[in-house]
Amino acid sequence: MIRRIVLGFIVLSGVTATTRAERVSIAGASNLVFVLEALTTAFSTENPAIQVRTSLASSGNIVAQIRHGAPFDIFLSADLD
Repeated sequence: MIRRIVLGFIVLSGVTATTRAERVSIAGASNLVFVLEALTTAFSTENPAIQVRTSLASSGNIVAQIRHGAPFDIFLSADLD
């Protein structure tokens, strides 16, 4: 299951075998802290050349940041909407 989610990170962030990003920026809801930590560790183990930066906050705050241009590659929300 973790491999599928990590693969999703790669696909969503535009990282492919031919084009490597140096950094992936992930914004996640605060209640996802433990899941995000495990996923980041698994991803970093398999992709040591890619730096993963995470930001945790409420989903509403992250949406506001994105609307104002925050440069997140991936957004993990706790809000069903």
